[in-house]
Amino acid sequence: MLTSVAGAGCNVPAIMGTRVLTTMRERIIAGTLIVLVPCSARSAVIFGAVGFYAGWQWALGIYVIIGIIWVLVGLGLNKLMPGKPTGLVMEMFPFRRPHPKTVFKKTWHRFKAFVFMAVPLLLVGSVVLGILFQTGYLFDLAGVFSPVVEGWMGLPPVAGLVLVMAVLRKELALQLLAAMAIVMGASSEASSNLLLIMSKEQLFVFALVTAIYIPCVATIAALARELGWRRSLIIMGFTIVLAILVGGIANRVLIAF
Repeated sequence: MLTSVAGAGCNVPAIMGTRVLTTMRERIIAGTLIVLVPCSARSAVIFGAVGFYAGWQWALGIYVIIGIIWVLVGLGLNKLMPGKPTGLVMEMFPFRRPHPKTVFKKTWHRFKAFVFMAVPLLLVGSVVLGILFQTGYLFDLAGVFSPVVEGWMGLPPVAGLVLVMAVLRKELALQLLAAMAIVMGASSEASSNLLLIMSKEQLFVFALVTAIYIPCVATIAALARELGWRRSLIIMGFTIVLAILVGGIANRVLIAF
């Protein structure tokens, strides 16, 4: 529970904190729940897109929906995964005055492992997206994603491209949305008013989907380091499917009412 709450600031240190749990079952459940907690970057998208253009009530609605999903996923994983919760027993070591050399070594040891895993993913991801953008193949993906993005979630084609690119850094989702919309023919005024390219309902669905699916490359690296790549990919796939499912349902409900 505490690690999930810590994820509201950043999912990465919260996931790294799951190492204190004694069983892999508990670490998997905790890791899955952590990535469903809106971090500060995703909160910026919620308040910047929904809270600013649609109103604080719409933004609060997203947090309510995510809270319900968080509880249901936790209960579901607890039922599906074999095993029982164990008590958390931690050894209380004697406190001593920290030595600068020891602090530096331990900090570098923990920081190095994360950097060597996260930085290559960020660099490779940025290069791949840059190549796709410069060659024009990125815009071809809009047609590939159209049945899901437009048909199911009711979003414009540009939103699908942004959802893919925002995996690198979620706080850039709003800037990417405006920039990609202008590139694809929208008015330059869209950079300061997202309502020119999307309705309030579409912004709500866009922010909801952005808040649910896997946060960023750094979180993926942290999951892989703590749980392994296979479990990390399963959690990624689960959050993507969940985000698409919830986004489509939200779109249908908004259309109905």
